[in-house]
Amino acid sequence: MKKVNTSIPGALIYSTGKNIGIFKAAGWAEEVADFYRIQDYEGYIWLSHNRYPPTNTAGWWGGGAHPFNLLDWSVVHNGEITSYGTNKRYLESFGYVCTMHTDTEVVAYLTDLLQRRHKLPAELAFKALAPPVLMILTGCRKRNGHSIPPCG
Repeated sequence: MKKVNTSIPGALIYSTGKNIGIFKAAGWAEEVADFYRIQDYEGYIWLSHNRYPPTNTAGWWGGGAHPFNLLDWSVVHNGEITSYGTNKRYLESFGYVCTMHTDTEVVAYLTDLLQRRHKLPAELAFKALAPPVLMILTGCRKRNGHSIPPCG
């Protein structure tokens, strides 16, 4: 992906992985599904995302839209990762090349870095990406997967 996106003018790969398909377009969800003939595909997990484009990065164009896929990671999020530039530079120090100009690409690469390259378990990697600050500040604890008051 990196070699194609950085060395072949006009070529762009925005998804890599095994047994996964990524369909991107601008338009109404029903029209996108019809355009790609979604009814002709089979799968056991479907991931979809529809939202207004982000404003912090240049990634609002079709290739940078959600979902973003890299190997085993598919990423969508609601909101904007405001530390795009800092995270991009951090990833580049490990040899990643961000070509999509989108915060979603950065999250996929960070997940890859933490889990595949640094071998962190998923729960710890996700806590590093999105620390449970509110739970810490409110004194929330969990027992057997359920919140204990004062969390509700």
